[in-house]
Amino acid sequence: MPAAPIPDVEIHGFKHSDDVEEAHSALDDSAPKIPAKGNESDMTFRQQGYSISTDVRNMWFPIAISTEVNNKRPEGLHILGDPIVIFRNKDGRPVVLADKCAHRSAALSNGQIVDGILECKYHGWQYNADGKVTHIPALLPDRKIPSNAKTYSYPVHEMDDLLWVWPGDPDKADPSLVPYMKPGNYCEQGKKYNEKKWGKGSLFVLDLDIDHSLMIENLLDPAHVAFTHNGTIGNRGGARSLNMHLVPSLNGIAGFGTTGTDEQKTGMNKEDPEFLFTAPCHIQLHSRFKEDWLFHQTIHCVPTRRGHMRIIYRESRTFFQLGYSIPFATEYMKNFSKKIIFQDYELLRGQQNRLRQGANEWNSPIQVDVLPRLYRQWWKASYGRRGAFDPWFKGYSGDIEDLLAPDAPYCSGCSSDLSDEPEPMFKVNPYVGYEENHPERMKARKHRRDLITKCVIATAGVAVASVILAKSGW
Repeated sequence: MPAAPIPDVEIHGFKHSDDVEEAHSALDDSAPKIPAKGNESDMTFRQQGYSISTDVRNMWFPIAISTEVNNKRPEGLHILGDPIVIFRNKDGRPVVLADKCAHRSAALSNGQIVDGILECKYHGWQYNADGKVTHIPALLPDRKIPSNAKTYSYPVHEMDDLLWVWPGDPDKADPSLVPYMKPGNYCEQGKKYNEKKWGKGSLFVLDLDIDHSLMIENLLDPAHVAFTHNGTIGNRGGARSLNMHLVPSLNGIAGFGTTGTDEQKTGMNKEDPEFLFTAPCHIQLHSRFKEDWLFHQTIHCVPTRRGHMRIIYRESRTFFQLGYSIPFATEYMKNFSKKIIFQDYELLRGQQNRLRQGANEWNSPIQVDVLPRLYRQWWKASYGRRGAFDPWFKGYSGDIEDLLAPDAPYCSGCSSDLSDEPEPMFKVNPYVGYEENHPERMKARKHRRDLITKCVIATAGVAVASVILAKSGW
């Protein structure tokens, strides 16, 4: 995909070089009509210049790192509200089943793998890769296994070190539709991934009690970096006026952040960061520090269940390749990236609680907010549809307050006190030192460090003086 120059593309009747604040008004005025029940013609978000599928159930979602899925123990998680269990069978083939036993609806993820077969821990019922029950220990020898003794088996595909699952119609699960999202591919404009140029990169998974849409909006927002990430990748003193220019991309939207006065907005500089959203949940961030110093991040913000998400983070760069070969350096880079994510987490948890209490997701948007605002319009036409985020066994509404609500029974008649904020999954950033989470300890640590430094300097001074005196005959 070409990064520059950007062609004149109309955004809701406004070209990218026009006043973006006016485009915000157009976003509100031209919000898509959300049909109650979708069909093929309904499942596309169309704004001037954009065409993005809204049929999120019929898309591939990454759910795990391939090497972390094995045939020794099953892993339970969710995708679009569906409880699922993942494991490998005897042949090493990845399997994704509904995490519900056909007998008593127990969680199969609590079970074990026996010779590549998933065994329920409750009564020992065993399931093959197709979700069919193959053995019931308590069944009489002259009885047959019930014909409905099976659980749903999801289409699954393994590509680019990740496991992808298709939560929708299995007849539409075409593996060729898995997006090629390996870091560096966006910059290489469709060329084959060049590992020698980009390095092995780093890859990790985080599960957070944050709605995935809030994280995506956050990642598409360059203005928060100077403040939220002050001291890591941001600098509060370096905050500048920002603008965002948009162009359509394949099933998504690309944004180019720019700085400076109105006269400087129209040209895209090679140093400008690039933001790319690809449906249903993928973010790619590309930064160029020097001519050949490229840094690329792919962040899969996977919607697991309401108010929860799984981040699958990948990064790669064309410089400092040695860092990916040194174990402690790789671990340091991973932990640094996690530290940055948890800086976002702290802010998003507060935002999510306010939304649960009925606050608006957007109140006073400015010009640089056009990309996350456009994403939110797409979200309303996709995840916001009734039925788009329903667990397969029982549904609930797609209202954002419901999606962000704390865990509660799936009951249309139940009510919960949204004024009670649930306990966060992480109260402090686990990837900073203990002292950084406790300022008084940090102050004491600095005092100790200064005292040790003075002692070392004094000791070195005494040693040097002793050597000089010894050589002079004293």
